[in-house]
Amino acid sequence: MVHMTTATSRDRGLQRLTDLTTWIGVGAMAATGVFAAFAAHASHSATSTTSASTLAATGGLNAGSAPTATSGSSHVRSGAS
Repeated sequence: MVHMTTATSRDRGLQRLTDLTTWIGVGAMAATGVFAAFAAHASHSATSTTSASTLAATGGLNAGSAPTATSGSSHVRSGAS
């Protein structure tokens, strides 16, 4: 059995800490990605535009009438521009 020197023991311990820190960082990044995907999926809403055929099929549009165009942007913004 070979006895390790103090420097060798220190170097091996520092390498183990480096490996542990690396894996913790990788795990944290993976967890962040999973959480971001979950949050995006949970807060995803339906699109703001609806086709005339969908409205007619659901009774939202009277037969024979056409959807009217609105002036300006159909997107809702919040915050400063």
